Amino acid sequence: SQGDDSLSVITCKSDTEMKLKKKIFHKPPKSPKSPYSSSTQLYPKKAAAWRSLRGTGSACFENAAVKNPRQMWLGSLKQGMSRALKSDVDMGHMQANISSSTPEYLKEALGMKKPKHSRSSSNGYIPGTPDYKEKEDMYDEIIELKKTIQAQKNEGDRMKTKLRRLEQENNRKDKQIEQLLDPSRGSELAQALSEKKTDNGWVVTGLKQKIVKLEEQCKEKDNTINEFQADMKTSNLQEVRLAMETYYEEVHRLQVLLAKSETMRKKY
Repeated sequence: SQGDDSLSVITCKSDTEMKLKKKIFHKPPKSPKSPYSSSTQLYPKKAAAWRSLRGTGSACFENAAVKNPRQMWLGSLKQGMSRALKSDVDMGHMQANISSSTPEYLKEALGMKKPKHSRSSSNGYIPGTPDYKEKEDMYDEIIELKKTIQAQKNEGDRMKTKLRRLEQENNRKDKQIEQLLDPSRGSELAQALSEKKTDNGWVVTGLKQKIVKLEEQCKEKDNTINEFQADMKTSNLQEVRLAMETYYEEVHRLQVLLAKSETMRKKY
């Protein structure tokens, strides 16, 4: 009886395994629209039953599912697709970083960017070569850069000379401050400063007096010049009048002589 029970159990298990295998292997054909879609996507009711059977925890069904080559192929395909998507995202980030840091001609050489119309192959342009400027533009740019460099050099020299003068002035003022802060020379400096102040006062008053005297002399000279100019004008007028009178008298005398000579010719 025990042997019969064991045989019945084995036959029952084998029957259930065969039914499950038939259910697993007897699947509908794939849809022509999506070659990568599984039977679970095409028939959701059977997929739910498949998930419920799978959740029962039967060891024989799990072994059969693992050993199924179609399931293994679909699992590897899903893993490959997920990895490909991740790699595409990573490559997109890498390409964005590369495109932000690479120059234009390298982008064109790698096919990341189309060349411009002016830099096309019809104009003799080879993709991947740098975008060089025209010689005339480069010469003009070089000349402008040289001018700016020369101007900057001149400005630097001027600032250096100004810096030296300021350093000398600072040193001189530092020495003066040290002398003023020296207690031993305080009285001498005070006397010297007071003497200088008095001397400067006398100098200023003397210069003012000289200025007043010079102004008076200038006024006198202006008066004499004006008198001379007036005398020259009057003398010129008198001389002109005298010359005119003499010329008139000479002309009258010549006319009288001419008339006398003509009368003498007529008589003879």
